[in-house]
Amino acid sequence: MERSRILFLLCALSLPLFTAGCENSSRAQTTTIPFTNNFAGSFVNGTVDTNDDGFASAVVTEFGQSEVIGLNAISSRLEMSPVDPVEPCITPGGGGGTIAFLVAGAQVITADGPDQIYVSLTGLSQCVPDDAAADPGFSYEGQGVITGGTGAYAGAAGTVSITGTGAYLVLDESGFFGTSSGVMEGSLELTQ
Repeated sequence: MERSRILFLLCALSLPLFTAGCENSSRAQTTTIPFTNNFAGSFVNGTVDTNDDGFASAVVTEFGQSEVIGLNAISSRLEMSPVDPVEPCITPGGGGGTIAFLVAGAQVITADGPDQIYVSLTGLSQCVPDDAAADPGFSYEGQGVITGGTGAYAGAAGTVSITGTGAYLVLDESGFFGTSSGVMEGSLELTQ
């Protein structure tokens, strides 16, 4: 009888320790994964003009390759506007250009799976050619924050930086269309 009482007390005393150990092991842990995503695609003018400055947004469709994300598709909406006063720049082809800055932008990266990652662009600047017929090339760089996702990327966080170049294939009163390619580098924070 005395022996069973001692065993009962030992079990009763060790239960809180065992439970505490289980709680610690079940706490969510955040893993930060650096990644690089090489991409290329095309863009066309959209209809959104949130600040009514006469410059329509761009709808961008690109395809990427990343060791972390795998093959992926990137859909973006970018609204850019030249700054006042005008800031000149030099295009990749050596011609004159004007800097345009981000008004609003968002991306959805559909990863191999097909889980998605949501990105809110926080800054983007582009050197837009002054004479796209003679010098259609442009360059751009920007930053964004990862604001969530679906499936394996639900609750994702992190940051991205983007650099790239492109060319206008059409740029006239009817609208614009062109190609772009670049690199997205970032850190993907996943909670498990």
